[in-house]
Amino acid sequence: MSAETLRGRRGAVSAGSQLPATIAMQVLRDGGNAVDAAIAGAAAQCVCEMPWCGIGGDGFALLRLPDGTVHGFNGSGVAPANVLHALGERPQVPRFGAVSAAVPAVIDAWYQLHERFGTMPFGVLLEPAIQLARDGVPLDPRLLGALLEIPDLEGGDQLTALLDGAELALGRPFRQPDLAGTLAAIESDGPDAFYRGEVAAAIARHVAARGGALDASDLAAHDGRWVDPVSVRYRDATVHSNAPVSMGVLLLVCLRVLEHRFPGGMPGDPLERTDVLVRVKQIVFGEVLPLLGDPAIVSGPDPLDDALISDIVRRLETSAPAPGGAFEPLGTDTTSLAVTDSDGLAVSFIHSLFNEFGARELVPGTGIVLNDRLANLRTGTGNNALEPGKRPLHTLHSYLAERADGPLHVGATPGGRGQVQTNLQVLLNLLDDGEPLQAAIDRPRWVSGLPRRAPDDQTLYLEPALADIADALSERGHVVEVVDSTMNDHFGNCSVVGHDADTGVHLAAADARRAGHAAVW
Repeated sequence: MSAETLRGRRGAVSAGSQLPATIAMQVLRDGGNAVDAAIAGAAAQCVCEMPWCGIGGDGFALLRLPDGTVHGFNGSGVAPANVLHALGERPQVPRFGAVSAAVPAVIDAWYQLHERFGTMPFGVLLEPAIQLARDGVPLDPRLLGALLEIPDLEGGDQLTALLDGAELALGRPFRQPDLAGTLAAIESDGPDAFYRGEVAAAIARHVAARGGALDASDLAAHDGRWVDPVSVRYRDATVHSNAPVSMGVLLLVCLRVLEHRFPGGMPGDPLERTDVLVRVKQIVFGEVLPLLGDPAIVSGPDPLDDALISDIVRRLETSAPAPGGAFEPLGTDTTSLAVTDSDGLAVSFIHSLFNEFGARELVPGTGIVLNDRLANLRTGTGNNALEPGKRPLHTLHSYLAERADGPLHVGATPGGRGQVQTNLQVLLNLLDDGEPLQAAIDRPRWVSGLPRRAPDDQTLYLEPALADIADALSERGHVVEVVDSTMNDHFGNCSVVGHDADTGVHLAAADARRAGHAAVW
């Protein structure tokens, strides 16, 4: 049985784990707004969920102001200026190691969000994370499991300093004193402490010693971007998401295709619905994703163009499921949180190191684990080819759905290329089926290609509750695998909140698949 959606009168928080959600809620109680709470919660996530996010990573924000305007922030970093020199004769960036690091962007993202919309002092918002890093985070099963795996990871030798003096047992405190010091420097001196001070110098020294390209000039030149979100009408709602380099536009393409194909509403039968959604996903990822790139460098057709949508609808009529593949799981990554406040401000923030533990490069004396955002990019001429100064494509995105006669919802999920698929399923549960928020999140899911497997894995993975349609899907040509409950980490960890302007009620729900946590006030 699904848990109940939480309801409050003053605000709502949903986050990937309990402590960051609690910290974000406390900021609301102390008089901060939703942006203040999101920054404090995200900083705490960089301590509590450090294998999957961190200050060496990047993030995207989606905000709706009380006046109804919607804003997006692209907190991603570019490929370093000397990346091709560091890559040498290799045609592809290694998955791990210093060459795979793009410019870390999350600190600048927090600061720009705060500068424009925050109300509490920036340093105050970092203090809970500093205390957690200094005093220690009680080890929960997920963090403990990730830390225990470090010695066996490819590149894990660069991370072992994290384990020095740590008692790796459930409930014991995991301390990160170097990270506490770095956060304290940022608390004192703002983003310059990271991008132009001793921290930047330490990053540059480490990367140079490890054969990478990221240097002090790359860090000093970083500047995140306020970007207009992309938006579509779906049924009686307006749905917004992050613009490229985020893949959020793919979510909106899927919605437009489905509305054209099913103008009277989505099929309710799980077999029919899953079959068509998987085929839509495969066409959109195969045909639209290659059109995307960094808009500052790459120009291309509008993925929401009517002609392109109509073509996908026509192809859907005769499309067959793509073949599956056999690949090994590659771990998990990313986290998110969403907040609403009593003034009507709503924000979602999703951030990541890309792969688990990012580049697996720990900068000595700083506690910073660098991202591997350039991992596996190839040189050449494609829209997402490796190029100095270019932002790579990101799976990271949030959504914001609003309609005149119902609550606004804002949220996101981890899951690599599964993000679009999970967000699509939850939105359909909300907008087509009218399900309560928690029920929409709890409903069984599928994913076409496990998020951390190779991109050409098109196997259709089902949660156990969908096992009764597995044979019928196989008969329709899908390569199907029902995964057991230990694999639920691959189906996302939705952090979603809502606000009903008519009643003033704030809504929150969290995903039990990765021990997400929600709170209301």
